[in-house]
Amino acid sequence: MFSESDRRGLEEPLIDHKFNYGVRGIYRDIFGKINVESKVVAPALRRALENALSYRHPDVFFIDEAQHFGKMASGHKLQDQLDCLKSVANMTGILHCLLGTYELLTFRNLSGQLSRRSVDIHFRRYCADTPEDVQAFKSVLLTFQQQMPLAEPPDLVTHWEYFYERTLGCVGILKNWLTRALKDALDREATTVTLKDLQKRAWSVAQCQRMFKEIQEGERQLSETETDVQHLRSALGLGAKTIAQPEEAPKKTLPQRKVGKRNPKRDPIGVNQDVS
Repeated sequence: MFSESDRRGLEEPLIDHKFNYGVRGIYRDIFGKINVESKVVAPALRRALENALSYRHPDVFFIDEAQHFGKMASGHKLQDQLDCLKSVANMTGILHCLLGTYELLTFRNLSGQLSRRSVDIHFRRYCADTPEDVQAFKSVLLTFQQQMPLAEPPDLVTHWEYFYERTLGCVGILKNWLTRALKDALDREATTVTLKDLQKRAWSVAQCQRMFKEIQEGERQLSETETDVQHLRSALGLGAKTIAQPEEAPKKTLPQRKVGKRNPKRDPIGVNQDVS
């Protein structure tokens, strides 16, 4: 059996010196795990989070799957959610980073204050019409191929178009697909992952079409067309945007010469000999 000191030595480093959350009902157990009792109300949870961020003072506070903040009954409630996040960021002085799907774009344009305080970082998919992206996608496939714990690594790069077709150029989808196919191969104690394993775990065409439709809509929202620019300029009273034309180089004019004066040219020199 472990003694109390041995058990604490296996827990979180310096746990004896960790801060108190300052909220009754929120505490760490002997294993360092945070416990929140059911009686703790939302304001108390927020105070505990603020205390944790203030004491820890991380460079960035990441919130994964942040698009779920939008699962509210009305737009007013969604605005409240974002105002709360902004308030926590202001109170603690910690940068908040929301990670999620294209649904996060709804938050960006919900209010002017949030828009000017936010920076969009788009982790775009690999595009098949860009040679550099195709090469990078093949490199990703090769990396996964080499890291599979199999006696015989599968040849994934040869079938890169099939992988691109069913992943839409998204590495996250590719990783999940390969993980499921690898599990099937390991369960039957196979030496490698076969094309049949991959086809069994591939997403259907209907699923891919649905995902691609959502991707296209998200990419469209992140792009700016000339029409969008013209609408903004018109609303601001700037009028149509004029495209600057490149200046033409001035034409060279030859100097006027006096009548009877020949143009300069190279005259032949030496004596021409008639060789018979």
